[in-house]
Amino acid sequence: MPYWDNFAIGCQLDAAADGLLATVQFSNKSLPSLPRAPSVEVWYPIAGHLEYVDQGPQQRRILVGSIHEVGSGDKSLLLDLKIDPGKNISVMFYIKVDLAQAERMRELAEKSGTVTLLLHLYFSVLYDAGTLNQKTYGLHPVFRFDVSKAQMQEWINGWNSSYARSADLPSSVPENVLDDYSEAVSTFNTNAYKASVAMARRALQQALEDKGATKESNLFKQIDELKSKGLLSEPALHLAQAVRAFGNYGAHPSDDLLAQITRDDAETALMATKKILNEIYK
Repeated sequence: MPYWDNFAIGCQLDAAADGLLATVQFSNKSLPSLPRAPSVEVWYPIAGHLEYVDQGPQQRRILVGSIHEVGSGDKSLLLDLKIDPGKNISVMFYIKVDLAQAERMRELAEKSGTVTLLLHLYFSVLYDAGTLNQKTYGLHPVFRFDVSKAQMQEWINGWNSSYARSADLPSSVPENVLDDYSEAVSTFNTNAYKASVAMARRALQQALEDKGATKESNLFKQIDELKSKGLLSEPALHLAQAVRAFGNYGAHPSDDLLAQITRDDAETALMATKKILNEIYK
């Protein structure tokens, strides 16, 4: 995004642990056409926010979150960013992304192929400092990112895994079990409680089979099997049976135990699954 012949701003957006990392580069080019290359000084504070566009009739813009600086490419910097001719400076900003918002962005990407993210920055620049022509400008660059469904899903997978790992699960939990548990957490955060307990049940079964339970058997027998092998304690046995019951599908809709699942039920299933995973993978 050029402002003058010599000064331009660029931005790259990447996934971070539970949000996005925006790397903003301020460039001051040396140009043969300029007899004296002007200086550029970016003044703090640098504020900003990220939003996404809801592709409805009104094209609403939904706030994701504010930016928070996490570092720059020049560790000697203190406050303002003085950019000499021929130099550039990169500054990184972090934006936390709520999982419920991430799911909404993914839904939008599914409908139209991409979801549009807009990163707004607000700051002042002192241009050509130390001369009679120096002037201060207030700038408001807006960077647009059209994120594909595949990219959005990749980000969400990473955020889910990060969220699950931050829940103090052992590092030895297999990736397929962790993915199912992450999806249980993700769907819980979007108020999809039936889906959450179903995925918690799936994570439990994957874990039991990973620990040697007979794959052709049903979950009830698999739980007893691991208990008989000494891999499940008595408290963990009762927790596992509770998760099995919460996520159990009946042969008919009237028998489906998911029909009356509440938020508290789903939270209990998640906590129980976490306790079991911590026990069998300790």
